[in-house]
Amino acid sequence: MSVRIFVMAHKPFTPPKDPMYVPLQVGRANAASLGFLGDDTGDSISALNPYFCELTGLYWIWKNYQSADYIGICHYRRYLLNQTGSIFTEPQLEKLCMEYDMVTTKLLTLTCSYEKGFGENHHVKDLYTTREVLKEKFPSYVNAFDQLLKGPHTYFGNIFVTAKDSYDAYCEWLFDILFEAQKRTDMTGYNGYQKRLFGFLSEFLQTVWIHCHKLRVCECMVGMVGEKYETTVLKEHLAEFFAKKNYEGAEKILGTSVAMLLLFSVVLTAVFQAFKTPILYAFGASDNTIPYAEQYITIYLSGTVFVQLALGLNTYISGQLAQFINGPWIINGVRENEINFGVAAVPPCEGNDPGAAVIPVGFSIPKTTSEEHKELVYKFVQYWNTEEICTRWTKECGTPAYLISAQKNFADDPLTSALSEPLAYGHIECKIHGVNPIASETLYPALGEIFADADIKETLDKYNDVMQGILDK
Repeated sequence: MSVRIFVMAHKPFTPPKDPMYVPLQVGRANAASLGFLGDDTGDSISALNPYFCELTGLYWIWKNYQSADYIGICHYRRYLLNQTGSIFTEPQLEKLCMEYDMVTTKLLTLTCSYEKGFGENHHVKDLYTTREVLKEKFPSYVNAFDQLLKGPHTYFGNIFVTAKDSYDAYCEWLFDILFEAQKRTDMTGYNGYQKRLFGFLSEFLQTVWIHCHKLRVCECMVGMVGEKYETTVLKEHLAEFFAKKNYEGAEKILGTSVAMLLLFSVVLTAVFQAFKTPILYAFGASDNTIPYAEQYITIYLSGTVFVQLALGLNTYISGQLAQFINGPWIINGVRENEINFGVAAVPPCEGNDPGAAVIPVGFSIPKTTSEEHKELVYKFVQYWNTEEICTRWTKECGTPAYLISAQKNFADDPLTSALSEPLAYGHIECKIHGVNPIASETLYPALGEIFADADIKETLDKYNDVMQGILDK
């Protein structure tokens, strides 16, 4: 049994290392190559990507790929997750595929009918056109279509895994409907989002397919993996400044970002304030409601600066920049009274063996921590950052990194000190596979014993076998 998950992408991204995940550039007929496999070879509808979204990739796989028993679809930032919150491995999916007909997203429950929800952002007439086509071509599906249209449920994202023969049957049915619906659809006046119509229709049609075929479905969480390309580029530039201790350059980038956000916010507020009356009439206000609408929009516009700053600086506010510069950390909630750890996998630096498998560990310490416990944490970190311990813990990860000296408190380092404040109450966990059980089953219990006066070296040695067992999995 073989499984291939095609990762639909239209922007540069870092694909998962697992070879089961195959990057596929969608819409490549209309764009420059990203260096991945493209959907513009063989039997292809790549040029229709502005209207069909990731479906141009689905079509290409259907017509041109026959080398796997099971086919999966995900997006370059959205992946199906297993119960531990990690992306699936091939053995895990093989097991699920033996038990279920399809592995897909959680079934969404809307606060209204699907018909009403669709109509809030799209033209509901397109649902009726789709129904007409379905009635002509596949009348046995119409009752389910009508029932689900009035109900609150739908699957989303065109993210799923199923057997190749089932995948082919679904695609044959799906594209037969969508191509005919396309012929009957007039998109005059549609904006760019609404023109992606057939990608959205297919999500609902997947729900209809599953319902009519009574498929055994394994519903999974969907996780955002990675970040937007633009954010990555910005953070990489800032990381270069910090690595070179060029704080002035980093401040300029951040300062420019803040200035542009402020300028854009002021312009946006001024334009909407000046033209609010015709804009409100254009969006349906009447002579009776316009006084209230103008008051409301005036109050709403007064908060534009704050909203734009919050959204635009979200990366900084959440501490993600600090996580990027120091390692692949993520902040998960707020736990003020815990001492939390982070693992940093950093590129080799000058004077160190590029192949050395050593990883530094850092701690975020709540301000309420006693001085005695802080001193124990520093000693713990000093011991953990020895080459012997780092190598023992990371040899199974195969992650080259260099040893950060921990012979002095973090506060002595101006870079770490400048970044420590936003992390003071962050619960930090590593993105490397296996770190969550390492946190709960080794590091946290080890810290507890150390705070109870256990010997640091003996305690870590005791838990090392547990760590290694987790990594060996």
